[in-house]
Amino acid sequence: MDWNVWGPAILSSLAAAGIGGAIVKSLVENSVKHAFDRQIEKLKSDLRESESELQSVRSNILNAQSARNIDLIKRRQQAAETLWSATLFQRSYSMSTMFAQVARMDAISDLMERGGREADGVRDMAKMLWDGQNPESLSKNPLSSVGSQRLFVPPRAWLAYQAIASLSARSSMVLAVIKSGMSPKNLMKDHTDINAMVQEVLPHQRGYIEKSPDHASYWLTGQLEEVIFFELMKSIAGDDYDFAAARKAADLVRKTKEHQSELALQSLPPQLRVDPPSLQ
Repeated sequence: MDWNVWGPAILSSLAAAGIGGAIVKSLVENSVKHAFDRQIEKLKSDLRESESELQSVRSNILNAQSARNIDLIKRRQQAAETLWSATLFQRSYSMSTMFAQVARMDAISDLMERGGREADGVRDMAKMLWDGQNPESLSKNPLSSVGSQRLFVPPRAWLAYQAIASLSARSSMVLAVIKSGMSPKNLMKDHTDINAMVQEVLPHQRGYIEKSPDHASYWLTGQLEEVIFFELMKSIAGDDYDFAAARKAADLVRKTKEHQSELALQSLPPQLRVDPPSLQ
C-alpha cells in the first residue's frame, strides 16, 4: 500500500468523521436541550396556572370569611341593641324593685294576714306603686324574644340581664299580691338562685349579699345594668369607647337612683322596712 496515496485519504476520512460526529453530537444536544426547555416552560406554565388557581381559591376563601365576619358583626350589633332595649325595659319595674329593696316581707305577710287599718294602708301604698309602673305598658312588652339573642352577646352581659329580669319578676309578683290585699307569704322564696347569678356577675359583692340575702341583690340592679352596658360596648366598639367617662356618668346616675329609692318609701312604717345596707 502506497502511504502517499492512501494516507491523506484515510486522514481526510477520519477528519470528516470527526467533524460529522461533532455535528451530530451538537444536533443531538441541541435537540435534547430544546425538548428539556420546552418541558421546563410547560412546567413553569403549569406552576403559574396552579398558582393562579390557588390565588383564586385563597381570594374566594378570604372574601367568604370577610362576608361572614361582616354578617357576624351586624348580628352582634343587632343583638346588643335588643338586649340593651330589654334591659331598659326592666326599668319599668322600678317601683316594685324599690319596694323589695326596703320592705320586710315577713312582717308585711303577717300584717296582711291579720288585716286592719295598717294592712289597708300597705295595700293602698302597693297599689299606688303598681299603678306608677304603668301596668298596661308592661303587658305590651315587645321584647319577649330577647332569648334568641343569647348566642351573639357576651355571656356576662346575658347573665346580668337574667338576674335583673328575675329580680323584676319576683318583686312585681309580690307587689301585685299585696295590692290585692293578700299576703305574699306563699310567694316568699329565698333568693339563693338569683343571688348566685348576681354573685357570678359581681363577685366583689359576695360579702355584701351574704349580709342581706333577701334585699342586697335589689340594690345591685344598677351595677348589673352597668355590666350589661360596658360588656355590650366592648363587644361592638372595643377600645375606641371612652369607658372612663361613661363609668363616671353611670356612677352618678346609679347614686341618684339609690337616693330616690331611699326617699320614695319613707312612708312605709319602720317595723315594715329595713335600713338600706351600705353598698361596697
